[in-house]
Amino acid sequence: MAAAKGAGGSAGAGNSKPAYLSNPHPPYPPESKASHEQGLVMLAVSINESGEVTAVSVSQSSGFSRLDQAAREGVSHWRFRPARVAGFAVASHLAVPVRFRLND
Repeated sequence: MAAAKGAGGSAGAGNSKPAYLSNPHPPYPPESKASHEQGLVMLAVSINESGEVTAVSVSQSSGFSRLDQAAREGVSHWRFRPARVAGFAVASHLAVPVRFRLND
């Protein structure tokens, strides 16, 4: 169950995309483990200029509502290095994959 990892890329002088910080993987719902549910949840995450998550929605479901909800709730508490434009922190959006896999 590795959390999504990545780094902001440079898109020009003083410009960068939002970047992951050290964020814990959302907890695997016990009921989902017992039912052998696993899958990938794709989230659309809005990040403010301070790197705080302001909104999270499921853009692609894992097929299991418990996993989708756990991913959404877990990522809502994450922090990011904010995007920058001309050296200034700005609000942005990021696609975040969260994989729930048994035996990881």
